[in-house]
Amino acid sequence: MWWKKIDRQIVIPFSRQIKAATSGYELLDHMQLPGLKVNSMERSISTVSGGRVQLRINDIEAPTAQVQTLRPDEVLRVEYIDNPDMRYANTDVEAVINYVVKRMELGVAGGFNLTNAVTIGFGNDNVYIKVNHKLSEFGFNYYVSYRDYNDRFVDENQSFSLPDGNRNRYLKGITTPFNYADHYLELNYNLTKPERYVFNASFTDNIFRSPHNDYGQIIREEGKNDIYSFTKKINT
Repeated sequence: MWWKKIDRQIVIPFSRQIKAATSGYELLDHMQLPGLKVNSMERSISTVSGGRVQLRINDIEAPTAQVQTLRPDEVLRVEYIDNPDMRYANTDVEAVINYVVKRMELGVAGGFNLTNAVTIGFGNDNVYIKVNHKLSEFGFNYYVSYRDYNDRFVDENQSFSLPDGNRNRYLKGITTPFNYADHYLELNYNLTKPERYVFNASFTDNIFRSPHNDYGQIIREEGKNDIYSFTKKINT
């Protein structure tokens, strides 16, 4: 069910959409809002034109980890602003999603979300806990994303339109290792007095390591000798 206000669309998710989702990203994917592209596996949301979408929870900007750990059954409604007003004039966002969620007054909630491959090094893993006491909420989030491939290669076909004619090149990939680990940690405190004030404080840290992100190619072009190309990424 949805209805439209002057500056936004208000969408209430169906029960089947809530039951089929395990995170804020999956819920938005199932809701299929027009003008948005959602990749729940990669935890990314953009407009169909590739523009940035800002995500909020109870009107407070939320990082990836918070949206990933958002319980779909806590969501009362989703506010979709597809034409952000002057409030967002100094940002590069093309759309805003605000999850309006209900909060516990007293209690502890936690969980984990694991997405891992069996035969290759692939994982998106998350663990979280929230503690509510009256108007206060304390939160802890830890998220790790890793990739570890021994035989990655990149093939390309290139075409150039030049004044003296067209040129075509085939770049055959050479297998090289590829891996990274991305760790994200967040500690959050929120104090909310409904319709009075909101105070939010958070500590975040991000550690990214990618020892191997290189790739090689053999460049082949008709009438020319093959060229070996190697691109090496240096972390600074």
